[in-house]
Amino acid sequence: MLQQQAKEILLKYWGYSNFRKPQDLIIENVLTQKNTMALLPTGGGKSVCYQVPGMLLEGVTIVISPLISLIQDQVKTLQKKKISAIAFHSQLSTASQMLELENIINGKYKFIYLSPEKVVSENFRAYLVNLKVAQIAIDEAHCISMWGYDFRPSYLKIIDLINLFPLAKVVALTASATKTVLTDILQHLNMADAKVFKGSFVRPNLSYEAILEENKMHKLVQLCTKFDGTGLVYTRNRRSTVEISRLLKEKGISADYYHARLTPEERSNKQNAWNQHYKNPDAIRILVCTNAFGMGIDKPDVRFVIHAEPPPSLEYYYQEAGRAGRDGAFSRCIVLHNTNDFVGFDEQLKQKFPDALFIAKVYNALFNHYQIAVNMGIGLSFAFDLNTFAEKFKLPVVETMHTLKFLNQQGTVELGDAILSKSTVHIVANPSQLAELQAKHNPLDDVIKYILRHYGGAFSGAVAIDELAIARDAELPKTLVYKILNRLHELRMIVYSPKKRQNKIHFLDDRQNNYLPDMHVLSKLKTQYKKGINGIKDFISDTEQCKNLKIAIYFDDPAHLPCGICDNCIKNKKVLHNKLSYDDLVKEIKNDLATEEERTIYIKNLQKDNMQLKLLALQDLIDRGLVYSEGNYLSWRKN
Repeated sequence: MLQQQAKEILLKYWGYSNFRKPQDLIIENVLTQKNTMALLPTGGGKSVCYQVPGMLLEGVTIVISPLISLIQDQVKTLQKKKISAIAFHSQLSTASQMLELENIINGKYKFIYLSPEKVVSENFRAYLVNLKVAQIAIDEAHCISMWGYDFRPSYLKIIDLINLFPLAKVVALTASATKTVLTDILQHLNMADAKVFKGSFVRPNLSYEAILEENKMHKLVQLCTKFDGTGLVYTRNRRSTVEISRLLKEKGISADYYHARLTPEERSNKQNAWNQHYKNPDAIRILVCTNAFGMGIDKPDVRFVIHAEPPPSLEYYYQEAGRAGRDGAFSRCIVLHNTNDFVGFDEQLKQKFPDALFIAKVYNALFNHYQIAVNMGIGLSFAFDLNTFAEKFKLPVVETMHTLKFLNQQGTVELGDAILSKSTVHIVANPSQLAELQAKHNPLDDVIKYILRHYGGAFSGAVAIDELAIARDAELPKTLVYKILNRLHELRMIVYSPKKRQNKIHFLDDRQNNYLPDMHVLSKLKTQYKKGINGIKDFISDTEQCKNLKIAIYFDDPAHLPCGICDNCIKNKKVLHNKLSYDDLVKEIKNDLATEEERTIYIKNLQKDNMQLKLLALQDLIDRGLVYSEGNYLSWRKN
């Protein structure tokens, strides 16, 4: 009954008549109110697995997701379908939060989306305690595990929310998790009883290729010129996104850049322009980005993803390359590499994992920065600017940033979501300069007069202002107000500091005397990082094994035949089609299948013996109908 109702909801709100495998089995498990762990590849339709049951179950669904942009997109999508949903994150004002909390209590919303940092707040959790919660969905659940590629310490606090609602069932979802990460997720969420569902990690429409190229920029231009459709180019740092996009534009290729330091409005505009390329050929065709452009990107017709440098792990690569071909059409995934790439990883290793003395130095500098004494600090919060802090204490910025992440993991401090500071103005012009401006009836003077009338003390020092209020009260366009303020700043009449995003730092523990970090944890993280680098090295350098199969085996999804379209498969096919080689392999397979062989075991044994050509030949025989599957058994067709 419930399954039929779920199908009706899927058709009504999503426009599909049937679920994909294993969506149907996952939803059935959720509807019977059992804990569920779902490992689905990129583009596998994870959100439907909790959204459809959430429409049927009595009570609200709480969804925890790591990115504000991802949360906002999910909520907008549900609202467009006329499904009631609300997002709580740091960019929502306190007044709006209080209003929406009342609406939640009064039953206005079916889905509540939270950032993990919101979950940490005990005050916020206190407002939710009286809710009837049907399920708690944890998206990108690999963020819980120290061994995942995107560990988020705030995810460890999710168990506190789960414990508030003992009757609610948990649905954990991720697109990439090894056995170790999966075990970690289930342990941290207290989900030993959960049923685990795994979709296939093989993307048969994606052609994975590794190209050794010393002049990577020349090759990149060649590929972007050659390929049709929209694409992504991933690079490691913000500067490279700007430089590569500029190079592509100089070559007549429509491109733009995207990184984490852009404002939310800039990121949204660039992504929307890229999304609209299929409608408007003049819109952005290629987006050059860092890994900030990742989770939640669901454009179906991305025809190619190029990595200008190898990412630091196979998990990262699978996620980023997986943005291609969501519509099922053939798409290219290429990683460019040269002899210098992994030298950079060695340097990153030093920066990401500083020694104990440096960590202790940053620790003490933090408490000194805010004049916090020993045995004090817990519960305090301050605005925090990394560059200002690093400059004050003569600390290298990158190493300091990674040290703060480590202190976060250790429960010492937490860097909160960015907050928007107020704009400030300080009038520094002397009386004669102001008189001259006034005598000329300069429109610039109108803004200065307004500031003097409404913001006392602007002569004495910086005062907070509201540009929109100035525009409204002075009956000026807001764009003109910004221009006037910037012009007055250029003329040295005022010092104008526009509003900017600032981080907040929260102290989670008191200052210790003679602090020493736990290097055992850091050592484990360092080992994991090295493992990630070795994994991507192996993926790139292996010139024999099918790359699609290599990814599947990495994620414990081994029982697959070669894809036939990656660079290694294409090379092996040329060898295979040597007549003598092919005929010999066919004879071997025919002998193997003289009696029925269990498909999974037979394929795994061939993989274990690294028999790539034989695997390709088997796939060819299946395609020709000479070998057929009956259940999980392979047989040679007798007639």
